[in-house]
Amino acid sequence: MFPENFNQKEYESSNLSIQAFGKRLYKDQTVYEYLLEFLLVFCSPKEKIVNGERTEYKGELSFHKDSNQLQYYANPRIGLKRFIFFEKSKKEGKFPIDRENYQDIKEMIKESIHIDGSGEPEDFAAILQDAFYGFSAILKNRSWFAQSLLPIAPELIFCESIGNKGKRTKLALDAESNKTEKDFEFTQHSFMARGGELYYLSILLGLEGRKELRESLEKQLYQLVHAVGSLGQLGEFIQKKWEVHEGIQREKQMQKYVCDFIPKGYKRRAEYNCRELVNLLSASLNELNKIEYLGMGMMLQIFRMMHEQACIRAGIEEPVWLLDVSRGNKNIRKMSEQSFLEFGEAVTAANIVGLQNIESIRSGAAKYKKYEPDETFEMKLKEDAEKNTFGVVKALGKEICFVVPKKGASERMTLSEDLISFLVMALLKPNQKVTLDTFYEKLYEHYGIVIGGKQSGLYSSQKHIGQNYEIDFRENEKGFLQLLRDSGYLRELSDATAIVMNPYEGNRI
Repeated sequence: MFPENFNQKEYESSNLSIQAFGKRLYKDQTVYEYLLEFLLVFCSPKEKIVNGERTEYKGELSFHKDSNQLQYYANPRIGLKRFIFFEKSKKEGKFPIDRENYQDIKEMIKESIHIDGSGEPEDFAAILQDAFYGFSAILKNRSWFAQSLLPIAPELIFCESIGNKGKRTKLALDAESNKTEKDFEFTQHSFMARGGELYYLSILLGLEGRKELRESLEKQLYQLVHAVGSLGQLGEFIQKKWEVHEGIQREKQMQKYVCDFIPKGYKRRAEYNCRELVNLLSASLNELNKIEYLGMGMMLQIFRMMHEQACIRAGIEEPVWLLDVSRGNKNIRKMSEQSFLEFGEAVTAANIVGLQNIESIRSGAAKYKKYEPDETFEMKLKEDAEKNTFGVVKALGKEICFVVPKKGASERMTLSEDLISFLVMALLKPNQKVTLDTFYEKLYEHYGIVIGGKQSGLYSSQKHIGQNYEIDFRENEKGFLQLLRDSGYLRELSDATAIVMNPYEGNRI
């Protein structure tokens, strides 16, 4: 496992999916929450320094330098989050104490606005709210404290916060804000469920011994999370004004989180993750578009890490993904369905390996009172593991249009225009051009993806497919070429030669 100083006792007493794939993947976490949690770790202070009575937090906007100290500290910024989301959120969660605090922070902001000319401070406060709200990432049907913004500034990336109905209803309306801001659950891991921490650990694993790659990725991520730096500065101004206004001590609000562990079986794929991120983030593309591609790409990378780790753990051959982009070829569709089925079987096999430690798991379950140690115990373990591993792949794979159909049977893997955009920008450097055959090789090397080219013949010989496979794969290639053409990544020099290109210039950092 990585890092090597993980809690062995906790590992042995945890569930099957954690043993197989690290801590952790969770079925209810969304694509953006993986991304936000990853960037929260990156942007947060990594060190707590106590000087007498003064506390400082250092190490923001960087990766951990010491793999034995994988903790980070996050400011929940409840005042700012309340100001942005409270008014427009659903009724449930709007506790009286938070409505009072919301009115207080609005009044405080109005008092801070000085206008030369026409207009009212209240109008400008509403405009400011709308400006923040326009960058919403996760709203759904959630309470205000469980909503999030796009990661356009470090000051606007929020950690976990859950308002307990019983506790917050009982809070007196005249209670000090210093108390009301503390009385949230910050460590529940309900939607910031460690998936982003898991991805962060995989990036650390991929950066081991690669100083130049580390420095390059840090610079690119720094630029990404300062996409709208002025709004971040406004957010910091509002939060600090609220803290001063209510006598809130920031150092006492900071929440400590600890990244746990992942399997070292992720290592091969983890280095590719890092290099792909550098390629993607170095393209002269709008930062908001990069955020969208990064979210989808992260999921694709996580799926690949999972599949490779599953095969390592279960002792089966290296996985292949046969993607159906043929737009209707029945044989290709069936082969892709089989490929996706094999993905699920590998994950299940990796989960089941953990049953060798059944007694440790049983004692751990008894300690945390998660399952009753009865005759259904193992079945519940396996069901839970399946939901939080291959269930994640299915749900989030459909969210990013990697797995189709959205509903029903015959699930298979495919590519959308957004996913092909990610793959071109991740596998090719800005302005790089390669032949179609070379691009097929890169897809296979990084992701085990088979669409056409030489890899289709290799796949067919391994699977003992019938003689007509060449016709089927030519149709798959035809669909892929059309996808590249429609997305603007294909240059056809002649009937026999096609070039795949990353059309973007490189960033100047």
